[in-house]
Amino acid sequence: MSSLLSSSLSTRILPVGLLCFSFLAGCASTGEPEGYEELRLALWEQRFRDSVQIADALREESPGGDSFRELYDVAYLGYFLEQGRIATFADRDEEALDWFKMASEVDPESEHVIAWTEKTRNKLALYWLSYGGSCFTVQDYAGASDAYSRCLDYDSNNEDAKEGLREVIRVMDYRTELGEGYYSHGVRSLAEYQLRVARHEFMATSKYLPEMQRAKSRGADTDVLIAQQRVQVAEDFESGELYTAAHREFLAALVLDSSNKLAQEGRDRLAKEAKALQLLRKARFSIYRGRFDAAPEMPDEGQKLTTAQLEIFEETRAGILEARLEREYQVALNLELDGRYTEAIKLYDKLIQDNDYFKDSMARRTTLSGYVEMAAGYYKQAAEEKDPLLKLEHLRSIEGFWPDYRDVGELIERLERKNN
Repeated sequence: MSSLLSSSLSTRILPVGLLCFSFLAGCASTGEPEGYEELRLALWEQRFRDSVQIADALREESPGGDSFRELYDVAYLGYFLEQGRIATFADRDEEALDWFKMASEVDPESEHVIAWTEKTRNKLALYWLSYGGSCFTVQDYAGASDAYSRCLDYDSNNEDAKEGLREVIRVMDYRTELGEGYYSHGVRSLAEYQLRVARHEFMATSKYLPEMQRAKSRGADTDVLIAQQRVQVAEDFESGELYTAAHREFLAALVLDSSNKLAQEGRDRLAKEAKALQLLRKARFSIYRGRFDAAPEMPDEGQKLTTAQLEIFEETRAGILEARLEREYQVALNLELDGRYTEAIKLYDKLIQDNDYFKDSMARRTTLSGYVEMAAGYYKQAAEEKDPLLKLEHLRSIEGFWPDYRDVGELIERLERKNN
């Protein structure tokens, strides 16, 4: 590029539009092809996209000429710089560097291009330095190493990135040594059949040496052995009728080794037994709370699920009936003690219908029925009796076994006042 263009772009403070104008003011000449003035105006107004389109059109129409080549270079230089700045302001810095590289190919000595390239590279270097620190904080040492290397790609003298790389290497060496130690200890523990210790050691190895396939393989072998142990524990629980605990052990075994057939069969078998046991517990709790409406349905539902707890469900069903009858009996007894004989008789009738010989329900029902008949008889005699003393005697006979019968108390009080 000519010395005139270079000198016009050497002032670092002025924006591109004014730099172009300092060149264009002395560049116009008469007899130029139509369109040159339009190109100068577009450059003056910093419409760089328009300027390159005009320049391309002029180049096709009339190529050649030193002044036109400089105009053409100025248009593209301005356009590349403008696009590069737009990209870097939008944090598309890799794209920005591509634009600045194209600008440097137009004018390798442009201070503007050099300055913007340097600023963008520094910006990228700071980004990757910060990203490397973040990776290091979360123990992503491979990511940290890559980030620090990327930082040095943009700023080869960045001491923080160099120190970061050295620290990553130190930590990774330490973790390698630590991981190998865990692995050795895991192998010894596995040989001694200390399975849970071995599993922990192999997991720790994978933490520090995630790419070590041998540790993963040893860990998987250990999980298979632990799963077999848990299946044995589950079978012992099942034999002891601890179905929920057995179900949990079968599930735990499958977490360790999903291919264990015994664990799969036990899980499916005990899932039903555990569900049945849950229904059994709900039924018992309903009995405890005195809610007998839903309680009988739970044993029926649970009995369809179980094969090992049939006897228990039969006992529970009988217990539900016993508890319901006992509750009804106590309610009937309270009604009886409260002098509400007719209500008590109805409840005793229901008890007898469900169980003829539940406690002394039959005897109590017979006694209360006799009281009802006797009270009705004495009351009728009192109503028909003309002698006040004999009327009072009939009423007092009722009072002796049923004080709350109809209006007996009120009639007795009336006759006693009258006789006195």
